[in-house]
Amino acid sequence: MRKRGNISRYTAEELAAKEAVSLVDNNAFSTAIASLAIHDLERLLDAFDAAAALDVSLETKADLDVGAMAVWGPLRLGVSAKHLGKPGFGSGAGRLELERQARAGLAWVVGQPGAATVLTAALDADLTRTPTAFGDARHVAAGLEASMPRSRLALRGGVSTNTAGQGGTSASAGISLRLTKEAVYLDGATTFGSDRSRRGWAVGLRLTI
Repeated sequence: MRKRGNISRYTAEELAAKEAVSLVDNNAFSTAIASLAIHDLERLLDAFDAAAALDVSLETKADLDVGAMAVWGPLRLGVSAKHLGKPGFGSGAGRLELERQARAGLAWVVGQPGAATVLTAALDADLTRTPTAFGDARHVAAGLEASMPRSRLALRGGVSTNTAGQGGTSASAGISLRLTKEAVYLDGATTFGSDRSRRGWAVGLRLTI
């Protein structure tokens, strides 16, 4: 659930290829860190806000996102691309079109699967500029995650800066709790700071296979 002012939004997301950069160690949920999932969710909600303001009939469009990750020992390299179909909604001056987005990142993992603590440091950046309700955005983010499998707990924190438009910097913090042996996780995160396009908080239930 995400709350803006007096408006509450409930969201549910499935992990897919576009979160490849986040999946840096077995069931670890590295947000690059604490930001990637929120980052995508913020952008999606901004697009929903803009779409809701349009005086057009309800439309449904198909789209395509792709991602890939390469692993060399403790190093993970990932890239993702979104809205390859550039779906559009409405017509005329009020038309909304989702622009293509690309993002790349790397992560370094310290610790083996099953260890008491696994540390992950990550860095990722937008390769494209994206229009939002608060101006253009192109983010660079870095973070650290400490995963404690034996305690079923993972803690993460990160910072990001917007290198486009009016800019701004944000910080984020998150926590994951493994609820079952079958890798069902409860995730929570918050982002705050001067970058208005990233502010918010989220709670989610995740199944990792």
